[in-house]
Amino acid sequence: MPLETSHPFDDVLARKRLQVPPSERKLHRVVADVSYIALKAAAYIGSIHLMTLGLPIVFFLAISHGSAELFFAHLANLADRFLVADPARQQAFANEVRFGLVGIATLIAIYRLPRFLRDVEAGLRGERS
Repeated sequence: MPLETSHPFDDVLARKRLQVPPSERKLHRVVADVSYIALKAAAYIGSIHLMTLGLPIVFFLAISHGSAELFFAHLANLADRFLVADPARQQAFANEVRFGLVGIATLIAIYRLPRFLRDVEAGLRGERS
């Protein structure tokens, strides 16, 4: 059975596309560009968050030399010390972790921003990948 690359609806859609007035075509293009930028930005921010949250795991794996037992022993030690600390120290530690993760996310975003902008620019020119 040969592969059909055209469908009867293709002709209907092509005729309908030709009937769209130029002012609406421009609006459609703007909406498409804004949607493209929003999706690319969401993927960019999502990947930065995943990298940022993965770095502490990589750090603990590095200090445990890749051993799962040592990895969980380090995490258990950290959790035990956190739980026995008074609330003020717990809050201070949580603030330090938050500050560190935001700083790491900012550095990753700064590092990846030129490529993101190049990709968006190429996509808006029509070279979408």
